[in-house]
Amino acid sequence: MEGNYTVKLHFAEIVLTQYNSSNILGKRVFDVYLQEDLWLKDFDIAKEAGGVGRAVIKTCSIHVKNNTLKIRLYWAGKGTTNIPYRGCYGPIISAISVDAGHRHLLGDIRVFKFSEIKAATSNFKSSNKRGEGGFGSVYEGKLKDGTIVAVKQLSSRSKQGREEFIDEISMISSMNHVNLVRLVGFCDHKRPCVVYEYMRYNSLSQALSDKGAKGRLTWPVRVQICMGVAQGLFYLHEGSNVQIIHRDIKPSNILLDENFIPKISDFGIAKQNENRKTDHTKNIKGTRAYMAPEYATRGCLTPLADVYSFGLVALELFSGKPVRQSFADDPNISVFDKAFVLKDMKGDLLDLVDPDLGNEYSPEEPLRILNVAILCMGSCPPSDQPCVKPSNC
Repeated sequence: MEGNYTVKLHFAEIVLTQYNSSNILGKRVFDVYLQEDLWLKDFDIAKEAGGVGRAVIKTCSIHVKNNTLKIRLYWAGKGTTNIPYRGCYGPIISAISVDAGHRHLLGDIRVFKFSEIKAATSNFKSSNKRGEGGFGSVYEGKLKDGTIVAVKQLSSRSKQGREEFIDEISMISSMNHVNLVRLVGFCDHKRPCVVYEYMRYNSLSQALSDKGAKGRLTWPVRVQICMGVAQGLFYLHEGSNVQIIHRDIKPSNILLDENFIPKISDFGIAKQNENRKTDHTKNIKGTRAYMAPEYATRGCLTPLADVYSFGLVALELFSGKPVRQSFADDPNISVFDKAFVLKDMKGDLLDLVDPDLGNEYSPEEPLRILNVAILCMGSCPPSDQPCVKPSNC
């Protein structure tokens, strides 16, 4: 993460000891760079430590930007790779340690003490709980300065491990978009906590299932939510040098603020795709009901997996029903099935629209959106077809 760090490089000459005599002219000399700056020139471990087999630690304070710390040991071919009695050998290092230099990282990102989190949530009082999932529970909290926040605490049975927790913190702290949830800080405890900006209407899933909140989901608001999620995904896929595939786009991971601005959240299993190439993985993670078939069955991962999930979210948003819920009175046909039946049979897609919306829209609007949603759900190759790198769209 961006911030100030103390870097310690631990050295000891442990290879050339067997040749240590006054008759041997061989030695080890190399340069050390931190980021792109030369730090140690013609560094000789044995000379610096006062002999072989002795430890020497070099310490430096450094500021990290762009989420990257680069340490380079540079030999430049000054000598030999053999073991003769003379020559200049390449670099060697025993250990590296990196420690945060202060409690505030990446501008406003805060590192909280667990006691602060407990105080903010009234010791995780049940009445402050706002949601629960495979990772743990989300609580409403109030910081000392009066700021209302959402606190996600990993449970002991969490599907999100410590490595994923660290990945989530690192990833969210490097992103800035109106349709991505904003990270306030975190607490690195035995049960880690992530602190986010507070979302008044919780998740899209809760808003659709709560009669009071759903009444506020008018046609313009639903269009705003749909467009916002699309813009957030476009930012993840195309908005930076590192492509990010979320892997778990679903209504419960779309948060809504007081103006019903959608924020994509929960990046614990998101995957960076630096080379923008198709990835094949056996480590399949996400929610099966919203998972693209070629990813669920063969581990073929591209941004189209998120596009597929977005299509399901859009269908759920405008139908007002979970996509796997039965349509009308037929328990064997889900909303998802009905969408493709109507499309294939050239039926009236308006049958899918949530009746709670009344007649506050012109027919052309939902037809255009539902057609796009179906195209998104058909954007992935069938499970028996090869994966290909997606073109920009």
